[in-house]
Amino acid sequence: MCATAHPHRALAGNRGGFAIEHLAANARRDLWHAAALALFSRQRLSDVLKVKWSDISDGLISVRQGKTGKWLWIPVHRRPAAIFAELPRDSVYG
Repeated sequence: MCATAHPHRALAGNRGGFAIEHLAANARRDLWHAAALALFSRQRLSDVLKVKWSDISDGLISVRQGKTGKWLWIPVHRRPAAIFAELPRDSVYG
C-alpha cells in the first residue's frame, strides 16, 4: 500500500518532517507561528502561548514551564527566528 493511502505511515518514516513542512505550507499563519514555536522549542503549547516579546532576547527564549514551574532559556532555532522576524510587534505577545 502506498504512503499516501496512510499518511501516518509516511510521518512515522520521516520523523515528522513531512508534517512540519505541510503545516508550514498550508496552515493559517497564526497557527503555524504558534505550532512552530512549540515544535522547535519542544515546549507545551500552553507554555508557548504565554511567550511575550520581552521573553525573547539575545537568541534565547525565556519560558516558565506551567507543569514544573521551572524557568528555561531555550536557544532560538533558525526557523522560529525567521518567523519572529516576520511577525508584527503590535502586541506584547510574540
